[in-house]
Amino acid sequence: MSPLYSFLVVFGFICALTSLSSADDVKTIVLNNKEYYVGVSNKVNWYRAVQTCAAYDMSLASIESNEEYESLRQYLFNNKQWGTQFWLSGTNLPDRSNYVWLTSGKRISYEKWAQSPSTLANQCVRTNGNFLWVTGACTDSLYFICSRPVEPACGVFGRCLYTHNPNAKTN
Repeated sequence: MSPLYSFLVVFGFICALTSLSSADDVKTIVLNNKEYYVGVSNKVNWYRAVQTCAAYDMSLASIESNEEYESLRQYLFNNKQWGTQFWLSGTNLPDRSNYVWLTSGKRISYEKWAQSPSTLANQCVRTNGNFLWVTGACTDSLYFICSRPVEPACGVFGRCLYTHNPNAKTN
């Protein structure tokens, strides 16, 4: 049984037994096309960060573009979170030679590494004090960032049953 499969089984079991607050109880911010929760009240390990984000109907954050990176970095700087380390969803749990975003399963293609990522097994991605990415033991206790896409008006699949445009002229 792979480490990722084992993690997912344990994670599912823990989520089923654990009752945490809903996403309505947390303060989130919207930057570009994602909504974020910056968890700075408790330091937790990477696994607990994944669990907490899921309880808020979110996922541990994946940063997939320079625009997203710069927006989040600027937000943290403006809100005096500069110098703080945060868990992201990156990990090499499935394959020690490849880092993937847990939330999408995709290999990390947009990168902001402070140094080359570790090839040790069972590593997770976190930010350093300059908001560059480093790897470390998933059991370390850090703050975390959750995210979820902002749902478009027509739903995530863009299938509107009707449209409404108050400025449209009728015949």
